Amino acid sequence: MMTLTYAVCAALNMDFNEIMGKRRFRPLVEARFALYYCFIRREKKTYTQVGRHFNRDHSSVVNGVQAWERLLSVSDKEAVSVQRQVNNVYHNLKNQQYT
Repeated sequence: MMTLTYAVCAALNMDFNEIMGKRRFRPLVEARFALYYCFIRREKKTYTQVGRHFNRDHSSVVNGVQAWERLLSVSDKEAVSVQRQVNNVYHNLKNQQYT
């Protein structure tokens, strides 16, 4: 999970410690939620595993994933942009794994 987290931080030009931290600045929250979503929906990690990675309770991860899905469902411009970038990073890492 660390590899994807670091790669997303680099792609979004964000500091790893801020992504992992408690600040509620919208760009940080969006990056966190996109990572939660990716780990839960694509990597099939449990909410508890993702919560441990981010030093959060599993219920925070559940709420984050639900909030992220709501933002994506209404095509929130920022959310869609962040998710697109996270998807690109995820697919690039997966492709590197298999080559």
